[in-house]
Amino acid sequence: MKKIITAVLCLVIASTVFSNNLQITSVSWDPALSQVSFDISWENSWRDSTDDFHDAVWVFVKYAPNGGPAWKHANISAVTIPAPLMATVPSDQKGAFVRRSAMGYGTVTATTLTFDVLNTDLGPFPDFKVFGIEMVNIPGGAYYLGGSVTSASDYHFHRGDDVNEGFYVNTSGILPYGSTSGTWATTSSFGYTTDIPAAYPNGFDQFYAMKYPVTQEQYVEFLNTLTFEQQNTRTESDLNALTVSTQYVMSGIDTVYPFYRNGIKADYTITPGFPVTFFCDLNENGVPNEIDDGQNLVCNFVNYDDWLAYADWSALRPLTMLEHEKMCRGPLNPVLDERAWGIAGTTAEYSYSTLTNPGEPSESHPAVGSPGLFFYFICRVGIAATSSSTRLTASAGYYGNLHLSAYTADFFVAAEAANYGLGFTGVPGDGVLTTSGDYLNADWSTIGGGNVRKGRNAPIVEISNGTGAPQSRNAPQSFRLGR
Repeated sequence: MKKIITAVLCLVIASTVFSNNLQITSVSWDPALSQVSFDISWENSWRDSTDDFHDAVWVFVKYAPNGGPAWKHANISAVTIPAPLMATVPSDQKGAFVRRSAMGYGTVTATTLTFDVLNTDLGPFPDFKVFGIEMVNIPGGAYYLGGSVTSASDYHFHRGDDVNEGFYVNTSGILPYGSTSGTWATTSSFGYTTDIPAAYPNGFDQFYAMKYPVTQEQYVEFLNTLTFEQQNTRTESDLNALTVSTQYVMSGIDTVYPFYRNGIKADYTITPGFPVTFFCDLNENGVPNEIDDGQNLVCNFVNYDDWLAYADWSALRPLTMLEHEKMCRGPLNPVLDERAWGIAGTTAEYSYSTLTNPGEPSESHPAVGSPGLFFYFICRVGIAATSSSTRLTASAGYYGNLHLSAYTADFFVAAEAANYGLGFTGVPGDGVLTTSGDYLNADWSTIGGGNVRKGRNAPIVEISNGTGAPQSRNAPQSFRLGR
């Protein structure tokens, strides 16, 4: 369970929502020192003795000068944090990675952090929201790109001289395209025929990636910091046309009921010039954010532009298709037709009618514990991971990321051509969107049509596993981000 607390004039006003075992509570503001303090805790944390394997939480702050209504991104100059945690503030000061300071596993109990806020336009009566996103460290190092698949229709990367061998990525420099053992190639008939430049994030260098795709709770919290115009762009429904019977806003197909388990709903009462309030209501009773309202479910019905807008807003960045393979496989050799959990094939479940505690933070299924579990429906993030699960039974990638082979496919940056992904250099967002709710990061304009969707019930080497146009909001689409 996660709680996001808004601090107003140093008074703590609770606004409780649910997520996967992360809690941010007791937010307070010290105007004399320009500091935001809060408690953080989360479950299922880890750090091994080498520090290569560890999780973290990307923590960032939004503030509303003089109470809003506009929310802005806070810049952080320093973090005060005690053991057992440590924090790293990137050079752009848009947030901090919070993680264990020593080897350990299990629950991180509530620990108080203090962020020094640099912004000078807070006004005398600022409001604050503190957000946390669970991440996994992907350490630097060599790995194999591509490999072999059974189906000739599964376009994939491979070593230049052998379609059944992976290409060994052992540098962050240029990756040459060609037909020799020292080059890469693809079986694709599309534009993958150009050297991959050194500036393109190819997975060799260390990076962080989200443990799970963005949840419905996280997307709701994103929407609730936007202006009305921005909200209207980042939902499928026309918010100006909402009525009491058309409040589910993401699918554009069935606005009366949660379609494909997407329970994101809007208050139909519109005040001109003011943002709409969004909440989760999977159980359809009109009461916001109850325990069974699906806050922890993967957020589907998101499109290409939602992916980039959320990345800019959260000061994260899109991940590349090469980084996806590193997340799945780690340094291991490729396996024929492998999924994210390291072997071919799945234990498939086609029905959600036998879910236990549906829509709750504890949502589960009798098949949990089976190796390579794949659900043909939207489910709770981390549903297959338990305190006793292995990589295979948790359906996890090599480093611990979940839902990499799942019902929804995540967006990734292609490596096709200079204006189809290869111009991307991995610059993160700055927390600011256009007035219409789109991303502003100039580096991302080079992605253009160069996006792929990875996941679904397909080998990880398959270049794209998406269905339908990426600009459309489709039921099996989701996204995750990194830094």
